[in-house]
Amino acid sequence: METATASEPDEATLQLATHQLDALITQREQRLQRQARIKTPSPAIQSYRGKNHVLISRRSKRVSVRARLRKLLESGQFREVHVHGLGAALALAVAISAEMELESDGMLVAHARTSTEAVIDQFVEEHEDGRTGAVRHNSAIHITLRRTV
Repeated sequence: METATASEPDEATLQLATHQLDALITQREQRLQRQARIKTPSPAIQSYRGKNHVLISRRSKRVSVRARLRKLLESGQFREVHVHGLGAALALAVAISAEMELESDGMLVAHARTSTEAVIDQFVEEHEDGRTGAVRHNSAIHITLRRTV
């Protein structure tokens, strides 16, 4: 019968190390798959494009969005401006619209509606099951800022 020396790991230790390594590799592969997604807006978002429509993302800078909204409203070209926020940008869209309405001293009226938008995640590489994308649903808000005068 052989005895294990202090420098050689036993069978149980090797199995545990192999299992931990497999788990780390699986986590890494899952992270890479999440990063490999390309988010494609649904065809419905095309209706939100236009000179008086402002799409807000979670990366939008508050100062820039406010300046753009102010410029659109003060230009006189549009009686109303539409602010759209999707997912994580909901709070920012509501906050900016509320600030604009409060600062206008009654010159702007805000009207909001919510919806659920389909978002398509396209995968860079095809999955094992042949899928190239996935559809998920995300909350959205659509705020109309209308001049009263």
